[in-house]
Amino acid sequence: MTTNIAESFNNVLKGVRGLPLCFIVELTFYRTTDYFRDRGNAAMQCSTRFSPRVESIIEKRKAKAQFHRTRIFDLGNNEFEVMCHRRYASGYTARDTVQQCQLGADEVRCTCNKPKLHHIPCSHVFTACKDMGGNDAAHYISSYFTVEALRNTWTLKLHSFNIGVKYKEIEGPTWVPYPLARRTEPGRPRADRLPGDMDASQTGDNLRKCKICKQTGHDRRNCPSRE
Repeated sequence: MTTNIAESFNNVLKGVRGLPLCFIVELTFYRTTDYFRDRGNAAMQCSTRFSPRVESIIEKRKAKAQFHRTRIFDLGNNEFEVMCHRRYASGYTARDTVQQCQLGADEVRCTCNKPKLHHIPCSHVFTACKDMGGNDAAHYISSYFTVEALRNTWTLKLHSFNIGVKYKEIEGPTWVPYPLARRTEPGRPRADRLPGDMDASQTGDNLRKCKICKQTGHDRRNCPSRE
């Protein structure tokens, strides 16, 4: 089982696993610098209030909210019942789903739990805010989705480690790799561990058989029937 962090790190090291360790560290640093630079420049060009991805989600939910109807239950507490018609249905019936939402000063609650999980108002909240008038539900969106937060995330300054750095001179013997320990044979190194029960095949059908005599334990190169 892998995570997104592990997959992202593998993507950074793609194609450089066979290079020296110092070069891998240097290349990782420069690729991280390019990653922050490109996203920082894109964040500085954003002219919207929220990040482009959040703006796309808001537009989709506002378009979906046009097909909802609301019923006011308690105007003093801003409690609404939102009726959503079934997908691909032309009208509203008794089987249409019903969601209940309550609009507060700084937070909103809905029975679909999308505002609580996504920190972005759902289509039911946008429908209720439309009936209230003058409420665009923007203050219900988390501040972490604003363009200011996006710019603060990607405007981290990464400086070259070769500028203004004085390396300390190391006194002592010079260590070099043992030349006989260097691997010169091509291919994958042979495993030194002892095989266990988990390495054995559970069924005999999975064992490799000779293509000539159809027996296990050898292959066609050293088959006894060829002699």
